[in-house]
Amino acid sequence: MAQQWASVIAPSLFGASNGHMDYLESLADVENYPITWDPPSASDTAKFKLFSFTSTLSIRIWDPKVSLLPVGSAMCMFGLDFVDADGHPQSVGGSVEVVTGKRHFLGPEAEGDPVLPIDHVGVPSQFPDRFGVYGGLPYDFCHAGRIVKSHTFPPDLLQ
Repeated sequence: MAQQWASVIAPSLFGASNGHMDYLESLADVENYPITWDPPSASDTAKFKLFSFTSTLSIRIWDPKVSLLPVGSAMCMFGLDFVDADGHPQSVGGSVEVVTGKRHFLGPEAEGDPVLPIDHVGVPSQFPDRFGVYGGLPYDFCHAGRIVKSHTFPPDLLQ
């Protein structure tokens, strides 16, 4: 994943745009920070929150340790995936879509855009899908082309 995304995500991780960065420079920057998109285990319930979604899936939110924004910033980023009743991550493929809700400012996301999984873009996968979403901004969660839920996850959700 680092080889595919380092040059794209490095500026965002630091809360700024550094312009074009080559891959080696980006990778060096990214490796200086403790970043993990791995969700907590299903038994470690203090580290995540669950939200109902469908009869067989819940939305799980956790801290991926990527919010390296300026001190005092109200923005934060959460890891998001979909889990079954036992808390095991599920691959949702094309059946579930996370879409950005209303946006009042220019930022990293545009209103109505689909949020892409962080592990693979446009490539079907059997691996559970993991997403990055911002705290304090609305998202729509669609199943079979219809909005099932809308959520705005407060920045202090996991505190």
